[in-house]
Amino acid sequence: MNRFIYFIHDIILLLYAILAKIFLNRFTYKKNCSTKKKSNKTIIIANGPSLKNDMKYLLSQKKKSDFYCVNYFASRKEFKIIKPKYYAFSDPLFWRKDVNINYRRNNIKLYKNLLKINWQMILLCPNEGAEIVSQKLKKNKYIKVIPVKTNFFNFKTEKFNIFALSTGIATPMFINVLILSLWDAIKRELLHIEIYGADFSAFKELEVNQKTNKVSSKFSHFYKNTKAESNAGIKFYYRRKKLHQSLYSVWIAFYQMYLLSIVAKKNKIKVVNCSSNSYLDI
Repeated sequence: MNRFIYFIHDIILLLYAILAKIFLNRFTYKKNCSTKKKSNKTIIIANGPSLKNDMKYLLSQKKKSDFYCVNYFASRKEFKIIKPKYYAFSDPLFWRKDVNINYRRNNIKLYKNLLKINWQMILLCPNEGAEIVSQKLKKNKYIKVIPVKTNFFNFKTEKFNIFALSTGIATPMFINVLILSLWDAIKRELLHIEIYGADFSAFKELEVNQKTNKVSSKFSHFYKNTKAESNAGIKFYYRRKKLHQSLYSVWIAFYQMYLLSIVAKKNKIKVVNCSSNSYLDI
């Protein structure tokens, strides 16, 4: 009985997803899409702590591969050495005004560093924040901000999820920036993609204060955390996640990566998780 109900639910949701895609194509904020390009190897650099073990190798690949970098990587000295062709944001903290003061300071430094680059780079950002990010970076002619349309639908069955992603009817939920970067790389039909720094271990750092019941996490990175990142659960004023919300976000991230691994295989795209340490089991 449940299977039948789920099937009917997913059929209706699929029809709605198709209509939503048509609407997005016609009426949303648009710029040129990230162009399809065949390349020998593309490397996506995430922020996990294991990345420090791989950085020396990655620097040696700067002339042999196309790179995606994410989040605060532009504040690192390695950024100017690698000179990535692609950069990605997915977290609203990069464009919302209600981020806490410590993240605001981080963002000021980040945007200053991005404004200094002197090579061509595409910056990917969800549609909701693309125009704001474009305004912040408009003085740099080398950066092209491309909005990534979000058309996520939570189908009950795996087959519907895979079909919707494979056909482009739906997008993943961009719960983290690695998902957005990998999605873009798959859509550009790249032949070989390697991922580094995808520890997916932040859930191990979730803590509950036994006096206040507040959830916190420092979310370790390959670099030393800033004051803001030492408690990444408090990004926005007047908003704090409960533990069930944090754990649900973890589940979504793992599931989206699983779905993308299947989509990549269907498209004959080789994706290898080369992270020195990772909880991804796909």
